[in-house]
Amino acid sequence: MKVPPWVPKTLSSLYDNVVCRRGVVMLESRTQAIPDVPPTAISVAIPHYRRGPLIHRPLKNLLHDPRIAEVVIVDDGSPLEEFRVLEKAVQEFNHSGKIRLVRRDENLGAQATKIDCVAEASHEWVLLLDSDNTAFRSYLDAFFDLPHRDASTIYCAPKAFPYFSFAPLAGKTMDWAACVEWTRSKLLRRNG
Repeated sequence: MKVPPWVPKTLSSLYDNVVCRRGVVMLESRTQAIPDVPPTAISVAIPHYRRGPLIHRPLKNLLHDPRIAEVVIVDDGSPLEEFRVLEKAVQEFNHSGKIRLVRRDENLGAQATKIDCVAEASHEWVLLLDSDNTAFRSYLDAFFDLPHRDASTIYCAPKAFPYFSFAPLAGKTMDWAACVEWTRSKLLRRNG
């Protein structure tokens, strides 16, 4: 059965307006996490451009989870006014001190910002999360329940909510040539 095109937008709106409201994430950010960070803790890296008022979406489920040691947000040269909105939002949510904000003056594009995000992270394992996505607890649990993590493997959820299904990429080797081919074949294009 084909999913009607309006369904992802409807689910996204429902999620944003009920589950991931700014106030809900604010309350979660004030919840005290277990003070000891486990040795398997990871960094979360979030590239950002002009989404300051909506930064609570990717922060959902991260700030009070003790397995998340830090959240690094790299701003890709947003206009200064927009960056100030992001800065204020981060201050409102950063009760645990986990969020570190880095600003780049020049806009270098999404790929360069993702690379910078990972470079800024201080833990061996990094969850790269776009600023319009959410890491559900089920994904975090599945990652931490892996009996062995292979350093040569990129792990990803079957779907980046609300936009992108990674299911067609399961089990495939991701290298530069494959990414170019998948982009040409529209496999790596937004499908939501």
